[in-house]
Amino acid sequence: MPSSRPASPPGLITVLEQRKRSLIRSSCLSFRQFRGMIRGRVKNRPRNSQYFTKRSLVKVFAKSFKERRLFEKRQHPKTFIIFYQRVISKQSPADQSDSKTDDFTVKTQTERIKGQTPPRLDQRMRGLTKGTFSMGTLRLARLPSLRSWLALLFIAAVYIGFDHLAFVIDKPLAKAFGLHTTARDEMELLPYALLMVVRFLMDLPVVAGVCAILNCPIAGFPLLGPRMGRLTVIGLAIGLTVMTGAILAIMATGSADVAVSAQSPLSALSYGSGWLVFDFVGATGEELFGRVAVLLVAERFVGRGGAAIVSGLMFSALHLGNPGASWIWLARLFFQGVLLAYAVYRTGSVWWSVGYHTGWNWASAPLFGAAGSGYLDQGHLLDFMPTGSSLITGGAVGPEGSIFAFVAMLCAFMLLVTTTSGHRLAARPVQEIS
Repeated sequence: MPSSRPASPPGLITVLEQRKRSLIRSSCLSFRQFRGMIRGRVKNRPRNSQYFTKRSLVKVFAKSFKERRLFEKRQHPKTFIIFYQRVISKQSPADQSDSKTDDFTVKTQTERIKGQTPPRLDQRMRGLTKGTFSMGTLRLARLPSLRSWLALLFIAAVYIGFDHLAFVIDKPLAKAFGLHTTARDEMELLPYALLMVVRFLMDLPVVAGVCAILNCPIAGFPLLGPRMGRLTVIGLAIGLTVMTGAILAIMATGSADVAVSAQSPLSALSYGSGWLVFDFVGATGEELFGRVAVLLVAERFVGRGGAAIVSGLMFSALHLGNPGASWIWLARLFFQGVLLAYAVYRTGSVWWSVGYHTGWNWASAPLFGAAGSGYLDQGHLLDFMPTGSSLITGGAVGPEGSIFAFVAMLCAFMLLVTTTSGHRLAARPVQEIS
């Protein structure tokens, strides 16, 4: 007895390999619903889904195949494959000329696409960075690879044991060299320098380990590349400017006074330059972890926007143990981390963030003598004497916890957009399904 089920219309497009159909899930469509939608037999249309005509889908795929390069096989050899059949349904001559299926007809067997993604496809493939595969209005979910999960576990282990390991290494060295810290949460230059160097040397293998696990080159985004020196100088100038402006705004409200510290010019020069150098070393270490290693891992799970939020949360969490930590200061750290992550994606480099981080820290504590993240610095050039409300002055954490710090970050964002050009990043390759 012949089946009462209507025959599939000619020109049915096969989108996924049969052996991987059970692994692919859309955010709003199952594969069965998607297949039914292609065939025009979707009864219960899920919310936020869209109907696609066979002709429009063919034209979308045809346009991409005409540009010939869609995925890089060498970077994800086990990813799902896109293939289709020649369309023989009724089309007008104009539609046939648009899709040009005759020029790149793919037989029913799977064919992998070789080569690299051309620049013209970058914008169309930008949905890949959001955790989904998108082409036109077609969106299919992708799953993180095994490498991504291993990198996530590596980052979690580093986050848990990093501070403890740094102090375990730092304390014996400080004792061996006769270095010590002063009271009142005031840091001396040499112990601070030793700690920053130790942390920097620990951050380097962390980044190298993440790159090795994810199989991505170190000599590229976001660590090494052109304009490194220029971006560092721009970030340093902006960090100095906005933090200085925040402190001057606090002084303008009458909530603080500033006086010149009682030290010789030579001492001021040596301390000022020393703090600047090792603030740069410390900022580089923090950015290597928070804006290189964390971003490279997080963007493979939650996309670049989500990775910026994760970076901000981790940046705030890393400072929970600082003296005088307040909720407004931790909120400021979160937004600061998001700003620094955005700068990485905008400039295509971590070095603007390193410069900005250095300038921000140096202007607060070594220059004006205010508390920087809850700590005072030995040999500061000026003496910052708060007298007003902690909401204005920042309290124990210094001007970084002031409401003017949020205004300073907004100014930094506008200066970032003004002084740097947007850097178009290539879409992150599709992760293999394992």
